[in-house]
Amino acid sequence: MDNANAGVRAETWNIQVQRNDRIPRFWSLVAVAWLILLSIPLGTLLQAHPSSGRLLVALLLVTTFAGLYLWLTLHDPFRDATLTSVALHQRVLLLALLTAIGLVQCGGSFAMV
Repeated sequence: MDNANAGVRAETWNIQVQRNDRIPRFWSLVAVAWLILLSIPLGTLLQAHPSSGRLLVALLLVTTFAGLYLWLTLHDPFRDATLTSVALHQRVLLLALLTAIGLVQCGGSFAMV
């Protein structure tokens, strides 16, 4: 490896570090803090003493919901460039999936009441 390549890599690293520093820490804190609200439906579910299968499905849905939510809110939320068409479609699809999971969970909660 020559010195020119090392200099380019170091410069790329510095740009990435500076870009990551621009993400406000407050946004990350707020995004993660919203996950605490998932404890409410989980508590309701556990109080209803569901079957093992229903509990497993509910935990799988909540885990998927939390993972999608974290990726959508924390994965490069303050980008400088506009999204490409593919990236925009991907995010819209993930938002639709997130909404569907939320509606399924709400439907299950209303059915238990």
